[in-house]
Amino acid sequence: MANVKNNQRAQRTRSAIEQAFFKQAAQLPLQKITVSQIVEDSCISRGTFYLHYRDVYDLAEKICDRSLTELEKDISRCMADEPDPHGFPILQLLFAYVAEHREQASFIFSKNAPTKARERVAKLMGESLQKAIGYTYGEIDPAQQPFFQSYVSAGLLGLLENWIAKGCPPDPERMAMLAGTITTQGIEGLQNRSNRHPTRSAPTPGL
Repeated sequence: MANVKNNQRAQRTRSAIEQAFFKQAAQLPLQKITVSQIVEDSCISRGTFYLHYRDVYDLAEKICDRSLTELEKDISRCMADEPDPHGFPILQLLFAYVAEHREQASFIFSKNAPTKARERVAKLMGESLQKAIGYTYGEIDPAQQPFFQSYVSAGLLGLLENWIAKGCPPDPERMAMLAGTITTQGIEGLQNRSNRHPTRSAPTPGL
């Protein structure tokens, strides 16, 4: 019982530390966030902070690693299922995850995240989209895969950052369709989609 209580206490402490970190990360670049700011906002001592993390960078990396590992597992399970050639299920999962974990996502999918985390995100986005689109359009030439992955991952990251900054409207399913349409059909597909559904499916201004 004591171990359970200790684990619960540790989890509450880490949660408080993370909430304080997200508050600072929304206002400051990572290199300007200090342990002093975090412990003040989370109402803990510096000693308590150092029981869990070496420094602010260790905290940031652990947040990213935990969240991305969870997302990677979800995407792997999604890809193992029978793919829907028109519904972009991987993109739906991604946007739903971001909407549900907005505070973490605001940091992980931002330029404020550690370099290794951003590289991992870009790789995950590129490879996932490549496989998802391959279900419908066929495999991409291996020689072209690095270019495709770089292009679509950069675009998707920009779209995610914009969507998060606006408070995540519209809903994840519509955003998944928007991102999938842009990726597979470009501006022509986006225009056709807007013409078919001028009120329901027109892209959010600025996206």
